[in-house]
Amino acid sequence: YAVNHWYGIRTAVMASVAYSMAEIALKLARKTPITSLFKLSAGLTVFFGALDLTLSSPLFFKYEASITNLVAGVLFAATLWGPKTIIQQFTEQRSPGKPMTPERLWRCRQLTVIWAGYLFVKAATYAWVSSRYSIEEALAIRAATGWASFYALLAFSLFLSPQVLNPRYGLRPSSSPSRT
Repeated sequence: YAVNHWYGIRTAVMASVAYSMAEIALKLARKTPITSLFKLSAGLTVFFGALDLTLSSPLFFKYEASITNLVAGVLFAATLWGPKTIIQQFTEQRSPGKPMTPERLWRCRQLTVIWAGYLFVKAATYAWVSSRYSIEEALAIRAATGWASFYALLAFSLFLSPQVLNPRYGLRPSSSPSRT
């Protein structure tokens, strides 16, 4: 947002692409694992940045956040049908060696559904904002609401989900005995 405000949209696009490329290089140099979500995010930034820089109108820049959130939502949702949800992958990376009990697996699945839903709602909201406001106004709105909503969901995921998403109070994991 700041680069766009002070230097213009093309410079902002170049800064976004350069930042993504620098972060990729840093991860490769440090030999740190690159997650699927990071690959997706950086890849879309570079892809849309290249489109924006070659086209005369910044249309793709205007809708990049919407498309990125939509694709990320699809990625989150798709992992619900795989061997491990994306939240389970994050959980296992964060707490290696800690056993995945049926309750923890259930909570990971529920959080994956919640995060996918959040990303779909955010994509739709960003598309609506982009269609109604100028690029600069849309960037300001997205900057204010995007980070606030992200940190609220992150706080919920880390601190409140064990209480709210407790299998005793709602749907149970299939391996948990039901109490009637």
